[in-house]
Amino acid sequence: MASIGMQRPLADYSKEEVLILVEVVITAYQEFMVNSKEIPF
Repeated sequence: MASIGMQRPLADYSKEEVLILVEVVITAYQEFMVNSKEIPF
C-alpha cells in the first residue's frame, strides 16, 4: 500500500487536493477490481 501523505486534517485540504485524493482512491480501486479474479456481483 502506498502512502499519499495525508498528514493534515481533511478540513485543511483545498478542493483541488481533495479531488486528487478521490481520484487516487477511485483509480486504485478500479485497478484492483480489474485484476481481481472475484467479481463483486
